Amino acid sequence: MHRLRVSRLGTRPREVALHGDVTLGRHPDCVVSLPARSVSTHHARVHVGEDGCSVSDLGSSNGTLVDGQPIAAGTPLPLHGGERIVIGPYVLQYVPPQAAAQPDAATAPRGTPEGEDVLPPASAAGRFRRARRRRQAAALAFLFLWIAFLLWLVLGGIL
Repeated sequence: MHRLRVSRLGTRPREVALHGDVTLGRHPDCVVSLPARSVSTHHARVHVGEDGCSVSDLGSSNGTLVDGQPIAAGTPLPLHGGERIVIGPYVLQYVPPQAAAQPDAATAPRGTPEGEDVLPPASAAGRFRRARRRRQAAALAFLFLWIAFLLWLVLGGIL
């Protein structure tokens, strides 16, 4: 089974099983959600077919690097095994089927049953709640300043 080892600085690597077309990006509907501002909503795609595995950039703002080299948008780049794909702060390593059968003890997730994806689904609801709270706090601050300004005008005119 084709796998993708996903890691970010300071976190333990996680593995995701690859089947068909796998989208990578910041949007919650991506198969592999990478929540970071430097990652585009639909950043890249990994395609698993009969002839092997390939990665292509979907026209992202900050680009996709494979082994340190940028790849052209829309041009699939074949993956053979061990390539390091850099998307924003994330480093993803392609693990071909024969290597996936023998997980590396140092990077394999602990306590995960074989064949189970360990990357949690993105919590879009949490992000939207935080954004709504920020908007509400900004609106309250604006309202407070407006009331203070009106009081200053009224009291300034009386004195």
